[in-house]
Amino acid sequence: MIPLVITFILLIALGGMWGLASYEGAHAQALQAQALITANQTTQVSVIGQTVLSVVLAGLVLLILFGVAVWLFQTRIKQNQHVQVRQGWQSGPNARWQKSGQFAGSTDPALEMSPQALLVQQQMMQQQILTLWMMRQMGQPSEMAALPVATALREPQTLNIQSGPPWWE
Repeated sequence: MIPLVITFILLIALGGMWGLASYEGAHAQALQAQALITANQTTQVSVIGQTVLSVVLAGLVLLILFGVAVWLFQTRIKQNQHVQVRQGWQSGPNARWQKSGQFAGSTDPALEMSPQALLVQQQMMQQQILTLWMMRQMGQPSEMAALPVATALREPQTLNIQSGPPWWE
């Protein structure tokens, strides 16, 4: 009977150890499940944080690009207005319909002409005046042709257009 009692005690001890091992295994699985839930929650918080950060950074980059585009646009408008004021006609509802920019008596070096250019311009104007005077003299009597200064002072400075063919044809 002693071997039977020892076998019985061993079976009870073995059953207790098996029960204890099952309990510890279940407890370990429960802790593992809880750790998995915590890891999932941490991952969700991390994903939300990364998404918010990405949206904020994308918005910041777009805001900076928009600011640069507006600055470039404003700079271009100012340059165009500056060029238009210096070279073009005034426009808009308050325009005085006059050429804008530098007026007579200005000291802008870009508008000043060189002495050679002024001489050429003066010679061209004298040649045009002489040509017009000679064309007028072709149709007048000879006594008037002898007094070019008096004729030029008496007559208006307009060119009379004749209906006939020109004198050189």
